[in-house]
Amino acid sequence: MIVKIALTVAPIALALFLVNYSMFIFLRLIRHSKTRKMKVFFAKIARYVMKVHLPFALVGTGLILVHAVIMMFYHPLSILALTKLSGMLALMMLWIHLYSGYLKLKRTSRKRQRIHVLTAFTLLITILIHIL
Repeated sequence: MIVKIALTVAPIALALFLVNYSMFIFLRLIRHSKTRKMKVFFAKIARYVMKVHLPFALVGTGLILVHAVIMMFYHPLSILALTKLSGMLALMMLWIHLYSGYLKLKRTSRKRQRIHVLTAFTLLITILIHIL
């Protein structure tokens, strides 16, 4: 029963992560759009996504922690199963990504922004490995 809760929480957390990832896509679209009208359109969407970025990240992290704790202690797979190992790797990568986001929030610079984006890509890859 409790494992079903963890399996229900995981897709919600993934959806929140993907909504946050869309911020990167909108910022890319703004940069590479040809017309001013398209840039303004994407900027309006990106402004909304920026406002929900941090709350979605916090809620998603909480859901991921619930999923991780339940699966670590209540799932019948052994600790050395590839799914659990990839989940632990994804969890470590999440903490690195959150720390880079905290540093970026504390004092924004181009270097910190790039590190945050790089850790986001790495986190996405580790999550995909965990899911597959």
